[in-house]
Amino acid sequence: MTTTSSGLISDRYRIMSLLRGVFFGISFTLCPLFIGGELWVSSSCAAQHKIFEKSFDRALCLSQYNNRIFVGVGHYTSAKIYRLSHSGCKIWEDVTPLWRADTSDSSMAMAVFNSALFVGTDKGEVFGTLEGLKWYNVTGILPPDNSISDMAVFKGYLYLSHSGMTIYRSMDGWVWEPVVGPSPALHPGGFGDINNHDLHSLEVFNGYLYAGIGRDNVNGIQIWRSSDGTHWNLFQEEVQSQPPPPILELLPGHVHAMTAFNNKLYIGEFEGSGVYRTDGSPSSWDYLVDGSVLSHGIMRLQEHDGKLYRANYDRITNAYIGEKLLFETTSGGNTWTEVPGSPVVSIDGVNGIGALLSAGDKLYSGTISTKSFATDPTSKVQVYEMGDDPLTCSILDVNKSISGLKERFADIAGLASLCNPPPANWPPPESGCFLFLAGYGQSVIPTSPTWVYSAIEEIIAALQAEVWPRDEPKIQEKLALMNEINSEFKLAMELILWSIFNIDSQGAAWVKPFLDEAILRLEHAQQLCDEASYYPGMMLFLPAIMSAAQEGKK
Repeated sequence: MTTTSSGLISDRYRIMSLLRGVFFGISFTLCPLFIGGELWVSSSCAAQHKIFEKSFDRALCLSQYNNRIFVGVGHYTSAKIYRLSHSGCKIWEDVTPLWRADTSDSSMAMAVFNSALFVGTDKGEVFGTLEGLKWYNVTGILPPDNSISDMAVFKGYLYLSHSGMTIYRSMDGWVWEPVVGPSPALHPGGFGDINNHDLHSLEVFNGYLYAGIGRDNVNGIQIWRSSDGTHWNLFQEEVQSQPPPPILELLPGHVHAMTAFNNKLYIGEFEGSGVYRTDGSPSSWDYLVDGSVLSHGIMRLQEHDGKLYRANYDRITNAYIGEKLLFETTSGGNTWTEVPGSPVVSIDGVNGIGALLSAGDKLYSGTISTKSFATDPTSKVQVYEMGDDPLTCSILDVNKSISGLKERFADIAGLASLCNPPPANWPPPESGCFLFLAGYGQSVIPTSPTWVYSAIEEIIAALQAEVWPRDEPKIQEKLALMNEINSEFKLAMELILWSIFNIDSQGAAWVKPFLDEAILRLEHAQQLCDEASYYPGMMLFLPAIMSAAQEGKK
């Protein structure tokens, strides 16, 4: 839904962007700096910034879609997806699909394919979104309860692997065919050996799709590959030595990390601290280990800015207290260097990095907690951002996030006008209508006692703690408007939910007045967003900036 003021809002965004560039170009030219009450420690003006911290056991995956960062996190009874609104202000939006209630932290995978973002869960479900808010269940024929371990895009198909040794693919994102597994799979022989028991990673390299196969801690690992996605062959294997080492847990038994870097494929040991390297030829297979790196396993490998990064995992909790968890190399894996400011193993905090993402000029990493939410609800995971820019959070930054709320309010108002069909070529909802909001993330339906929508809650927290420099009168004014926005949203959602519960028994005509009022309240919330995101200080620069904006259009 658009408004007649869309042009003004677009110009306002350009004004904000230009003002922010002028302001911070003048104010933040030296490093280190004192920002938002915390010292930002730099290394050649590049540092790790903690931008996310919530009560979960582990970060499962990271992805970039529509210029936004998405993170999947979970604990033993729950999993969520959050979308980043502003890193400096630490504003995240809960955009979790309406998936099974027992979806948890066993695994999660994300991939961008055909201009959509897909996510697969540990319960075997797959969801897709075309803009990051509304999700469609595209599980189709995929077997239930088979944990989805990874996704990869290869030669026009989206491939997904199950930890239980099967692979499926789709050429459109919602019709699936079995590739590896029992008949009628295209490669019905599977991966052969009865000792092969898990598949955690897929990677594309030099015209092949590779699969990392775990054979347990006694039998080692195998790497299989396919040039067409349907015919698979064993490429390399690592099996136990004779006699086996005294500690069997130190044998490579799983593959969680594979990535391409400098025309070679790298595979990380999950039980150990070494990496395997190959250029793809059958005779090419090197084992590289740097004895100065202490870890029990490599969870992720990622190329970023001309370097290869490795994310470690202290599987035997607290064995390596104080050891860094993120390392980088430019030497091809012979030697590794600690990344300044990266997370370290701590007895009451972090024991691994579960997700890595290179997005533009930033590297993102998500942690694994030393605690278990099952026994200790203080368990927390973090997402760190590494880049050249210091974290900043001005009123103008918050304004952009407030204005962004209008997109969701307008979309919910559209859904409330009864049937809003899905995009072409996507499976329709069972009811044929999105009134009940099942096509949306769960966060649309507030669940906290205050009914605070997650993005509103994060914006309020940013205004209270992150904004710097402080302009208390303006901040208090915005907080009051945010509370009013939340009140309107709460009342609108109550009306929509009331309609959902009664439409089948009372009919659409009976619930229409409730939906009409809900739409009016959502439209009022959008107007309040305009008021709350307005900053009078920008009027001082308006003539020059409007002129620059017009020049930019030419």
